[in-house]
Amino acid sequence: PSWGRLAADALPNGFFFEFPGLGHGTSIADPCPLSIAKAFLDEPQLAPDGSCIGELEGPDFVTGNEPAAEIELEPVTVDSFGVTVEALAPADWEELNPGVFLRGADGLDQTALLFQAVGGSQANLLLSLLASQLGVEEDQMSSRSQTAGSTSWEIHSFEIDGTATDIALAETGSFTVLVLLASDPADRDTYQEAILIPVIESITVR
Repeated sequence: PSWGRLAADALPNGFFFEFPGLGHGTSIADPCPLSIAKAFLDEPQLAPDGSCIGELEGPDFVTGNEPAAEIELEPVTVDSFGVTVEALAPADWEELNPGVFLRGADGLDQTALLFQAVGGSQANLLLSLLASQLGVEEDQMSSRSQTAGSTSWEIHSFEIDGTATDIALAETGSFTVLVLLASDPADRDTYQEAILIPVIESITVR
C-alpha cells in the first residue's frame, strides 16, 4: 500500500484506495474495486466513490495447522542411493520423493518428514552440510541424546524462518542414518513424541 500512496502523490490525477482482504489483481478481485476502477477510467479528473470499501471484510489469517488429534503411522520401505531403509511414516502424508513425506494440509504447510541412510560414519559431516545449506550455525542448535534400542541418536533442534526443525543422526553398523522433521513451532512437541521418536525407534537399514 505504501507504494500506491507514493504513486498517487506523484500523479496529477492520482487517487489512493486501500482494500482490506484483497491483494494481487485487486481491480478485478471484487465488484467494489472494479466499480472504482471503471469510474476512474470514465472520469479520471474526479475522485471515484469509494464508499463500498467500508463493506469489505479484512483478510483471513492462517496462523498454523492444527496437528491431527491422533497420528497414525504405517511401515514403509524406502530404497535410496542403493540403501534400503525400513521405518514408520504418517499414513496420510504424501511421499514426494523416496524418504520425503509431506503433510500438505494446505499450500503453505511446511510440515515434513525425511529419512535416509548413507554408508560410513558421517554424522558430523552430514550435520555440517545441513547446517550450511540451511544457513544455521551449529552453535544455534540445541542438542540432546536419545537411545532407541541399542542405537544412540543425537537430536539437534533449531528454528529457521518460522519453521521448527529437528535433525536426528545415528551411526549404526556401516551406515549413518538421518531423520529430519520440520513443523510449526506450536506443533513441535506433539510431533516429536508422535512422529520423530517412533520413527527413530523403528528404523532398520540394510
